[in-house]
Amino acid sequence: MTVFDFAKPLKNDVPSRMCGYSSGEESERVGTLRGILIGWASLALAAVQAICVAAVALSSVRVLLGMTSLLAAGAAGPAQGFHRNALRIPILAIAGTLAVLNLLLLWNENRIRRNPSAQWRI
Repeated sequence: MTVFDFAKPLKNDVPSRMCGYSSGEESERVGTLRGILIGWASLALAAVQAICVAAVALSSVRVLLGMTSLLAAGAAGPAQGFHRNALRIPILAIAGTLAVLNLLLLWNENRIRRNPSAQWRI
């Protein structure tokens, strides 16, 4: 089978004696292979198109975010409110609590994996 076999018509398009195929099995195999290649090629092109659409959408969001932060910084001056202890200390407490929770979850995962009833999964 050569590269040019894909350009030949399928079995149902014209009689096989006009295509030059030796048997019907070969024409079905070429048609099936052609369909698989077309399917994968269209899936790849759809993925590329989706990536391009996402890049354009994210680019516009990034520009909008940059413009609004520039306007906010220019109108009110440098940000001062985020560095107050009234905001900083609760945020640090929440971050510390979540870090402890993360360590607890990791410890529990290892404890469950060391359980004798879970040894068959390893």
